[in-house]
Amino acid sequence: RVIGGVLEFAGEPNFLTNAGEFYDQVDEETPQWETFLNALLDKFGADKPFTVAQICGHITSNVFSDGIADLVPTSLGEAVDDHGNIRSGFKHRLGKGLSRRVSTRYGDSQIRIDRGNEPGSGVVRWVIRAG
Repeated sequence: RVIGGVLEFAGEPNFLTNAGEFYDQVDEETPQWETFLNALLDKFGADKPFTVAQICGHITSNVFSDGIADLVPTSLGEAVDDHGNIRSGFKHRLGKGLSRRVSTRYGDSQIRIDRGNEPGSGVVRWVIRAG
């Protein structure tokens, strides 16, 4: 704000007026995560707990038929190898990726990922929430 005020005083009133457009062009990850979470919503339903292992099971069962593997955000890397198996370290990256995005809302539907409430199981469960 200070720099914008100084520049406006100096005769440059348009400081950062294109910031929204710039961020829209640069941010490739947000729409990828929105698409991925919508695919998880289609598969698992709203507010129904699921695990990273279940996501990976769905990825491998549909890997050669335009399944969810094609919708995995690029920040997570390739989900499957040439034989249709989950790549080493992918489950860990997916779990960390989901953890970093807990409660982050995406798109008009405000879709988001949250931790499921199943105490005592020792396995992290996730739920998709929309709205």
